[in-house]
Amino acid sequence: MPVKIFCCYAHEDEVLLIKLKTYLGSLHRQGLIDLWHDRDISAGTEWEHEIKERLNTSEVILLLISPDFMNSDYCYGVEMHQALKRHERGEAQVIPIILRPVYWKEAPFSKLQALPTDGTPVTSSQWHDIDEAMFNVTEGIRILLKQLLMNSDTIFYPREMQVQTNPSAGESEFDRKQESLRYLIFLLDQSGSMADTFDRSRAGSGSRKSDIVALILNQFLYKLIATNMTTRLDGTTEIKLQAEITVLGYADTGVRPALFGTLANKLLASLEDLHMHPGDVVMRKRREIDNEGQMVEQTVPFPVWVRPMAGGSTPMCAALYKTLELVKRWVTIHPNGDPPIVINVTDGLPTDGDPRPLAYQLHNIRTNRGEVLLYNVHITNLNVPPISYPSNEDELPNDRYAQTLFQMSSAMPETSRKLYQSFSKKTIAPSARGMIFNGDATSIRDLFSILI
Repeated sequence: MPVKIFCCYAHEDEVLLIKLKTYLGSLHRQGLIDLWHDRDISAGTEWEHEIKERLNTSEVILLLISPDFMNSDYCYGVEMHQALKRHERGEAQVIPIILRPVYWKEAPFSKLQALPTDGTPVTSSQWHDIDEAMFNVTEGIRILLKQLLMNSDTIFYPREMQVQTNPSAGESEFDRKQESLRYLIFLLDQSGSMADTFDRSRAGSGSRKSDIVALILNQFLYKLIATNMTTRLDGTTEIKLQAEITVLGYADTGVRPALFGTLANKLLASLEDLHMHPGDVVMRKRREIDNEGQMVEQTVPFPVWVRPMAGGSTPMCAALYKTLELVKRWVTIHPNGDPPIVINVTDGLPTDGDPRPLAYQLHNIRTNRGEVLLYNVHITNLNVPPISYPSNEDELPNDRYAQTLFQMSSAMPETSRKLYQSFSKKTIAPSARGMIFNGDATSIRDLFSILI
């Protein structure tokens, strides 16, 4: 279902309301929003009852702030106060939009994040023109919609699951900015066997598989943030919004977000979220070369977002079903983004059915830049050589699970294949699948490396 949006405004600002509605039209056409204001009341309808009904059932409420709004007994005294009550109860999100200059800093809504940026009025001369201001407002609303849809427990079914292969000529600047946005989903098997330790002849020897997986994922997230961090002219740092992350764990307790701390229970986190809110910071020892060329050991802080967990069965199908929901939502919001990449790290057969049909459904979802990718890493504590990136089932042992993972896994894109070959110095066939069987700590780290 589309997100219901209620516009609270003074009739003196109707021209600006119409302008805003025009800018939000692309979101409406995508089936993302259902925008309502009192001019939509049908003839013969009892207007006050209709307004209250819409106000009390909308998920987003826009307060269009102006001198006339602030002076309106109905807008300010009735609609705004009811909207703020629903916001405080967590029933709706309220967004003040500053249309015209007016003093609002001590108003009841002043604690909320206003649009446009910094609360600069839409009609201010600080904007190049009113279109620039309205674009800024639309971008802010779209970011909120993304958060609502991605962190909702409700399945969102867009009007068109297969987006257009060719973006329209009328594509907005905001859409074009999303082309470099990436979405990475990590599925972590947290079943009881993940408590087993790696054989002493393998990478990660003596450590529990769950400990190694958590360590490597935390290292990857730290490096991903560092790669996307830039320094402004004033010396402050900025995180470029180039990737969004979901980490799901699956075990007896079901499928749940695996981040902890401030981000616990959050289904999607931006790099800025991760940078600002690690679950913990631990001290680790690291060997470095000092200014005199000597190898020294230093203690450095290391952020942690994911904790190792192990216990129970392996509901992989449930994890893939949840992933399917999340990917559908993300692709709907970002039709021009990079194809989402799903990385499933597991050590055994699923205990809740055949995962292949769900994997095939993932493969069939695409953005305008390509189809969703699903990679699988099977790790083991056995002293057997790993099979990395096979190009056909003949390269695998006569093992039902190995064949299942191969059939689930996507073919590696040419850019990823060449990147892996460049740093691993290993040859991979052009038809190779994104799959590792009988892997170890090195296998996980190498696959993650091509995602940076």
